[in-house]
Amino acid sequence: MSCPECDSWRARGAKYCAACGNPLTSGDGGCPECAGWEAKEANYCMACGRRLSPPAPPGRTGAKHPGLHKSVTICTIIVATVAALSLTYDAVHGADILRDIKDLSVRTGLFYPTFDGVDCFPRIWIGGVGIWALFVVDVSVISAFTAYASYKCLRKHETGADTDELERTGLAAASSILCASLFVSVSYLLITSAFGDRVDISWMDTYTDYQMAFNLTNAGLMEEIEFRAAWIGIPMMAIGYMYARDRKSWQYLLGGFGMSRAAFALIIASSIIFGLAHYSGWGWVKVPNAAIAGILFGYLYVEYGLYASVLAHFVNDMLSSVGWMLGSGIEGLVMLSMIVLGLVVVVYWVVKPNRAAVGVRGMPWLGELEDGIAAQWGRH
Repeated sequence: MSCPECDSWRARGAKYCAACGNPLTSGDGGCPECAGWEAKEANYCMACGRRLSPPAPPGRTGAKHPGLHKSVTICTIIVATVAALSLTYDAVHGADILRDIKDLSVRTGLFYPTFDGVDCFPRIWIGGVGIWALFVVDVSVISAFTAYASYKCLRKHETGADTDELERTGLAAASSILCASLFVSVSYLLITSAFGDRVDISWMDTYTDYQMAFNLTNAGLMEEIEFRAAWIGIPMMAIGYMYARDRKSWQYLLGGFGMSRAAFALIIASSIIFGLAHYSGWGWVKVPNAAIAGILFGYLYVEYGLYASVLAHFVNDMLSSVGWMLGSGIEGLVMLSMIVLGLVVVVYWVVKPNRAAVGVRGMPWLGELEDGIAAQWGRH
């Protein structure tokens, strides 16, 4: 903030710099009023007339990890595009999907591990008109979540948020975590296949393309409700009501309440259940892979909200819709891009881990809820 001559004139005991006329009364070489006028983004100090440093352009602060910032930006663009394409596919082919699922029925409710075709707990069967209603609800809710996530991210950009703030939006977090999950998943499956263990996907052959579109769309929303809201949100809500006596504890159901010791333990437990739930259709090879994905989706649910975990899960399951709409070549290119970007994100996680997410000892036991869901989802 001072000219190069200020220090030399101060050393001579002068009260003013002969070069710029700046009073040399404060220890930093500037007058006491300079900081106040600079905070007002003035070009000159009205007290001493000294020219002030121009403010840095909003959103252009120096990036500590430019490679990571660029990777997260590309991840966000790809995931938002795939989500829009998938929802467009569901809308355009809605009549065909409804026709093909009229005789289909699905189980819903709390999802528990299934071994040898036997559910540990009974579940509800939905079919007929109910399955049509379920598909409409799936598309409507996921569309609303995608629009909300996109709006919040765009608003951050329009208000000149810096790169760190943009990366802490639900859309950017869901995108980067999804790419990291894909990289870990593909690496794991390549290793297991090298030892002769492969995931059993033969059950998919029993469904038409439109039935698979319904199943994958439905999984994005229902599995997040069944595994994250039910296995993390409900226990957190019960703890909040019984021990914290907090009337806002119902907000735990929608996520975004932040990491705590209780939430960390529930993420691990729910992820194990999530992994085991994939045994009956995919075999044991899929269990560890699904459990790791469950940890990442659980973190999204706890830190950002149900909308973020649903968006990541939906895009993860619906990546094949890119192939249905644009061809297998484009689908392969998108997948490869996301895997490479996921590698970049994972490398940065290893080099500079998020200690707030894994430092259990430094976490509060329960944490405090925000006033309302909007504040809770937007606390980042």
